Amino acid sequence: MSEKLESIPPQEPKLESGQEPVANKPWVKSRLARFLGIGAVTASTLLGVPQYQKIHYANEVKTAGENLGMNLEEFARNMKVNVTLEVYDKEANQYIVHIGQVHHLPGMEVNNPELASEVIDSQLKISQILDTLVKVNNGTTNIFVEGVLDTSLDLLSVYKEKVQNIRSVTADKDSYRKIYNDIWVGVDENRGLGTSAEALFAYVLNQELPRLEKEFRNNPPQLTVEEKVDFDKYERELRDLRKKVYDKHGDSAIYLFLGATAKAYFDGTVNLLPTEGETRQEMNKKASEIGEVYYDNVDERKRRSPIRESETIDIIGGSVTDNQKVIPVVFGEGHNFADDVIRHNGQHPDQRFNLIKIETGYNI
Repeated sequence: MSEKLESIPPQEPKLESGQEPVANKPWVKSRLARFLGIGAVTASTLLGVPQYQKIHYANEVKTAGENLGMNLEEFARNMKVNVTLEVYDKEANQYIVHIGQVHHLPGMEVNNPELASEVIDSQLKISQILDTLVKVNNGTTNIFVEGVLDTSLDLLSVYKEKVQNIRSVTADKDSYRKIYNDIWVGVDENRGLGTSAEALFAYVLNQELPRLEKEFRNNPPQLTVEEKVDFDKYERELRDLRKKVYDKHGDSAIYLFLGATAKAYFDGTVNLLPTEGETRQEMNKKASEIGEVYYDNVDERKRRSPIRESETIDIIGGSVTDNQKVIPVVFGEGHNFADDVIRHNGQHPDQRFNLIKIETGYNI
């Protein structure tokens, strides 16, 4: 769970010097009490959903929005999210934007469909948020995502190449066979594609099969009897894969099983960079040894999270260039990067960050 914030009584807040009231605007909150003595709101939750309250609208929040080229109040209202300026350094011109997420866990779509629905809602919001931040960055954005290691990127790049190959297939008698082979090359047929890969390819096929179908209607391929059998077989295999996923989950499958960041990565709108280091590697190793129950240990998560957060900020500091003004970091909302950003700014006076947190609606 995230650190609790200083509560504000429900009555009209008393304004301090330099602050402006925001009547009935419960969308932007400023957690600067520890650093600047400015009012904040509580992050108390009811069934995992934040309780929105009337708040101060700190001038620093407004300044942050102006520096980003966006109105944070309007952004928060339109997206139905909470936006918190957690660290403000007037010497900093780069903004780490922690986007809180809920992500898929194995079997949740069967064992906990309500939580699966929350995952989809969270990831849909993140998709919209990333679209906005990419526009602010004037193009493709480097983003940092929870759990991504160098080894993760190696595998993701393999699948991105598969997706690119599928999207570049032209309409001819070998189209469906080429796509089928691109999907299955390098895959252990005994183990199958796996749920995430099925969701990815179903998403891509849902776009590409109609494209090919339209081209074939306009220009039917000339096929022999044997070629027609081969053509129909591969087309059927691809349509069955798409149907298997979409009949169960529809358009939500890509958000449930891969998430908004992976979708954006495969769509080519963002780049992923390694986010976590040795601590996550150790956690993954233990999880493989004793099972997913390792991740269900609340005490272990609490012990590991501060180390992971520290490593993540160090990795960001060593990875980003000075010209990336907005640095999206997609992690669970329970993570708190404020202390490590402050530590980093003190240790690296020539590379200082501000920190904004966006809560997508669930504190898990």
